[in-house]
Order: sequence, then structure tokens, then C-alpha cells
Amino acid sequence: YGWMPTDFSTFILYTGSQMNYSSPQWYREPASGDYTPMIWRVDDSYSRNGVAVGQLSLHPSSTYEASVLRWTAQSNGLYDFIGQFFSGDGGTMQVGVRQGSDWLWQGVDSGSFELSRSLTAGDAIDFVVYGGYVAGNTPLELTISSSNQPPDCSKGAPSVNEIWPPDHTMIAIAVNGVIDPDSDPVN
Repeated sequence: YGWMPTDFSTFILYTGSQMNYSSPQWYREPASGDYTPMIWRVDDSYSRNGVAVGQLSLHPSSTYEASVLRWTAQSNGLYDFIGQFFSGDGGTMQVGVRQGSDWLWQGVDSGSFELSRSLTAGDAIDFVVYGGYVAGNTPLELTISSSNQPPDCSKGAPSVNEIWPPDHTMIAIAVNGVIDPDSDPVN
């Protein structure tokens, strides 16, 4: 979890955290009077500030810095992102999904998105709430899945054509020509 300045030039991790009632929150230090920008989750038994029980909420700062949930790909592959930003407690916020400096999806206050991206290990996708402040709690529900493709074995062949003489010794044989469409290593 982190934040970005208003020009979205850098991602900075939140370094502060605390329990607010029974709900955890993460924020930029030194903390402002209201701890924004921040991300927090409702772990209480009741909704608070337009955020339902179990939801994660992003809140930009009073100087409009964005609150960001960053997800990083652990391996190469095709990833599906299905989610929704909710209106929360009623302020007018901008919401969006970014990869690097490119906006993949944008909305005002709320909206659903369904995106697929071919990513390399280490690529990041940012889920961003920005452009407003007052009543700025904006819940996000998100499901991420990998659509890893199986390797193409149609051109697979042994590295050795013939084992001769039959003398019971072990010989290393590799399988060549197998290609993984997601560029994962093939062993």
C-alpha cells in the first residue's frame, strides 16, 4: 500500500500503521491530522464511513495525493483483474487502474472494470483513488487471477537420438523444442 504525488510520478510505500477501533489502517508518515492519504479495512462488525465490513478503502489526502494499492506480478503470464470501486461515504473522487504511466481504466466515484494484461515478473498494476478529499473513503473489491497457458510440446524431441550400447549406464537426456507461451522456464 502506498501513495503518489499529484503528478503520479512515483509510488511511495506507506510507512505508518495503526489500529483504528478494530480496523487496521496504513498511512504516510509523518501522519497528517486525519492520517490521509491512507488505506484501511473495516474489520468491525458494522460498516463505517460508507465502507462495508471486510472492504478495503482508499482515501486520498487533503492536498490531493493519490492513495494506491499496488499489485506486482510474481511471474510471467496473462493476468485478469476484475474489480469495482464503490462510492463510499459520498465525496467526489477519481478512480483508476494504471500500469506505469498508462491509464488502463478510469472512472468518477465508482465503477466496475475487467482487464487482462500480459505481464512480466516484477510488472506493477496500481489501483488509484485521487482528485478529491472530503468524504473520500472509496472501497475497492478486487479479484486477480492468472491465465497461465500450458507449454507447447508439439515440437518436443529428446536431445539424444539413440542410446547404445545397452550397458546399463545412466545418460542425461533433455527434451528440446518445448515452448512456453508465457515465457516461463521449461525444465
